[in-house]
Amino acid sequence: MSDDSFAPGDADTLASLKLKHPDPSRPLSFPPEPDPSITVLSVTVEDVLSALASFYSGSAAGLDGIRPGHLKELVSVSAGENGRRLVGCLTRLANFLLSGQLNPCVCPFLYGASLFALEKKDGGVRPIAVGSVFRRLTAKLACRAVKEDMARYLQPHQLGFGTRLGCEAAIHATRSFVMNPENEDSIVLKLDIRNAFNTLERDVLLSEVKEKIPSIYPFLHQDLEALVPRLRDLGLEVNPSKCEFFPCSSEARTHFSRFNSFLPGLRELSSSNFNLLGSPIFLSAVPEAITSRTQLLLSAQERLKDLSAHVAIILLRMCFALPKITYLMRTTPTWLCPEEVSSFDNALKLVVQSVLNVSLDGPQWRQAALPIRCGGLGVRCAWDVGLPAFLASAHGVANLVTVLLGTNGDGGSMPFVSDAVSAWLSLSSDAAIPESKHVQRAWDDIGVKLLQEHLLGGAVGVDKARLRAVSQPESGAWLQAIPSPHLGTLLDDDSLRVAVALRLGCKVCEPHICTCGSMVEADGHHALSCRRCTGRFPRHHALNDIIRRALVSANIPCVLEPPGLSRSDGDY
Repeated sequence: MSDDSFAPGDADTLASLKLKHPDPSRPLSFPPEPDPSITVLSVTVEDVLSALASFYSGSAAGLDGIRPGHLKELVSVSAGENGRRLVGCLTRLANFLLSGQLNPCVCPFLYGASLFALEKKDGGVRPIAVGSVFRRLTAKLACRAVKEDMARYLQPHQLGFGTRLGCEAAIHATRSFVMNPENEDSIVLKLDIRNAFNTLERDVLLSEVKEKIPSIYPFLHQDLEALVPRLRDLGLEVNPSKCEFFPCSSEARTHFSRFNSFLPGLRELSSSNFNLLGSPIFLSAVPEAITSRTQLLLSAQERLKDLSAHVAIILLRMCFALPKITYLMRTTPTWLCPEEVSSFDNALKLVVQSVLNVSLDGPQWRQAALPIRCGGLGVRCAWDVGLPAFLASAHGVANLVTVLLGTNGDGGSMPFVSDAVSAWLSLSSDAAIPESKHVQRAWDDIGVKLLQEHLLGGAVGVDKARLRAVSQPESGAWLQAIPSPHLGTLLDDDSLRVAVALRLGCKVCEPHICTCGSMVEADGHHALSCRRCTGRFPRHHALNDIIRRALVSANIPCVLEPPGLSRSDGDY
């Protein structure tokens, strides 16, 4: 779905990359080398395994071509003793790097990176650097070790490192500030730093590390020293063209000219386009944000047609549907925009029907939108998740927002929170407030239970039995499986269509007479029990093969249906 592309491999691109990585303009004054008396950070095997597991499976490789996925496979349980030995080696390597004893001649290779140039939408170049997995693993271990201490030191001025829900807290705090009548004479100024990482004074940064977190200073001393020859000593420079000014009232707008005089190109915002960290602050801008995500969802429909239905429905559930709007729902009152939310859900229904090639009526669609563990397909509706997402986010950041604003209070004092609680309680007499108010699933489970009860209450006979069966544990495990043809878990389009239709009670086929003489109804249930159905024997053999492969993988000798297994089958 990405529209990004590589910049052309020419002299202009190379020049742009060099500008992004300037040389220093003065000799930098680094602090002294690490003192041997410093207590250096040390990690354990368990730390390394946890850090390795946190890498994304598709994470790219550095100069050496080794991906995190390679290491994750080599240290997995299936690797046995060799895997345990490798983990021990990785642990010793990490502790060696953390001690700062690496030969400086090796630094350019271990601390270097593969550099890729992507084209920006505004015509610039975005450099993407992918470093060595061993350096990244060690840096991850170092960051984890100091995360809590640094979070306490940096808050409330900085929320990007070590602060859980930091972005959401910034959005809720900003909304609380600008909507507070006491701040009507105030302004909000958003500043953008041009090329901040590459123009930051490395000697100053390293001195701060030495003072605040000396346990990782030996590791960073070598890392930053290797980067210095390609950095410029200009300090941080504000980029006025990307800075924004928002007045909290018409009176505060009079300050714009003064700010614009020393930030030429400063952009003035209104309530309709005031966004922070990708989320609108005012309610008036939320409908447009939902509509833009609806258009992205509809654009995914055409591209998903190029994939198998099984792969497409997994990507839709995990990437292109609710995940694209969850952050917006956690940070804005989307439930107050019912028309736009309904449009998103209607678009989602159209895409699901197109991918699966099934027709979904009201109850079937409501079931499909349930979590898999509750009998659905896991393709959640924005209308069902909007309130739980916002309430969980608001209560999760309440204390941090209080610190940011320097006020006393709780999540209920933030804009729209009390309205959200009232809307939640109005859903049903059973819609109680969960104990873990900061956990989205705690709110969501209550709503899901209400929807399940509603579906069961309106179902009779076979449909009620079906709803109870599909909500049993492991009944939806096939929907969680990775669709891999190599593992035998990829369903063809027709098999997926039938499986989904049986799960949701959809129409499977046109009514007709079976070869056995019985009537086949539209629900397709007859094929599950017909003795002349061609699918019975393939399913029987496939199940036997799955069991055989499972036993073989556990090193248990196994033969498919050996003679004498059943004394009544006539085969002695």
